Amino acid sequence: MDKVNFIIEPNIDSAIVADSVFTKTLTDAEIFNDLIRNNIVFEKSNIIKNGDIVRVDIFCEGEPIFTDSQFVMGKEYFPTELQKDIINHNVGETVNSTYDQKAVTIHIKSAKSIVRRDIDSELIKLACVDGVNTLQDYREYFLKTNIDIIRKKIAKQYAPSIVSQIVNNTNVEFDEAMVDKMFECQKIFLFKCSYRGNKEKYLEGLEQAFKNKTTEKTLKAYENCYRDMIRQQYVNSLVGKWFADKNGYNVSNDEYEEYCCALSKNYDTTIEEIKKEMTKEVFDKRKYNEYLQNLVIEHYSQRVKIDIENKD
Repeated sequence: MDKVNFIIEPNIDSAIVADSVFTKTLTDAEIFNDLIRNNIVFEKSNIIKNGDIVRVDIFCEGEPIFTDSQFVMGKEYFPTELQKDIINHNVGETVNSTYDQKAVTIHIKSAKSIVRRDIDSELIKLACVDGVNTLQDYREYFLKTNIDIIRKKIAKQYAPSIVSQIVNNTNVEFDEAMVDKMFECQKIFLFKCSYRGNKEKYLEGLEQAFKNKTTEKTLKAYENCYRDMIRQQYVNSLVGKWFADKNGYNVSNDEYEEYCCALSKNYDTTIEEIKKEMTKEVFDKRKYNEYLQNLVIEHYSQRVKIDIENKD
C-alpha cells in the first residue's frame, strides 16, 4: 500500500494555462493536406531528380540484387552513393557505379515525380462529399468532422505541462522507497527485455533518451535521469489513482494479463518471465499515470477553440 498524503486535494482545474494555448487557427495546408495526399498526381520523368520514384534493376559484380525494384530518390533505404550516380541520368540508361568496393551496374527502367494538386474546385470534386461544392464548404465540413480530434491533439501537446502543474499543486507526500522499487524493476526490465541483456545497447538507449538532461556522460548519470523520470511517473500515478478512485476506475487483472501476454510475444519470452520484472504493482502505477494524462487531455480539449483561416 502506498504511503501517500495530499496536503492539497487534487484539482483538475488547478493548472494555470494561457488562453492563447487553446486557440488554434487551421490553415488550408492543414485542412486540405489529406485530400491532396490521397489524390496524388504522378508525372512521367525522363531525367532523374531528387524526389522521383525510380524503377531499376541493380547488379553487383554481375549478380542481380534488385530486380524491377522501386525506390524514392532522397530516401535512406536507397544507398546515397548509388543515388548520386544516377541523378541527372536519363530513363533507359545503364549506369556503372561502385558500392562497398564492388562493381555495381544500375539499369534505369522508369521514373515518375509527384505533382502536388492545386487547392481548387477540381480537388473538391475528389472529396465526393454531398453538399460540399466549394473550398469554403470543404473548410467548414473538415472543421465539423475533425473538431474533436483536433482539440484532443492540441490538448495532448500541453498535457505534460498541465499534469505537472496539477501534481505539483497537491504538495503530495509519499514514500521514496517505492520510487526506488519501481526504478529497480523498470531498469531490470529495460536491460533484460528491451535490450536483451546487451550492456552496450542499454547504455546507448539511455544516452539517446537522456543526453540532453545531463552534462555528465556516464551510465550512472543516465540512470539517475531515468530514476527522476520514474519518480515523476510515480507521483503522477498517485494523483491519477486519486481521480480514478473518485471516478470508479480500477486497473483490472485482465488489463495486466493482456499487457504481459503482448510483451511476451514482442520480446519472445514467457509471460512468467515478464511478470518477474513487470509486476502488477508497477503496471498499476503506469496505468494510473496514463489515466491522469488521458483525463487531462479529455478535460482540457473542451477548452480548445478552433477557427479556420479567413479567406476572401
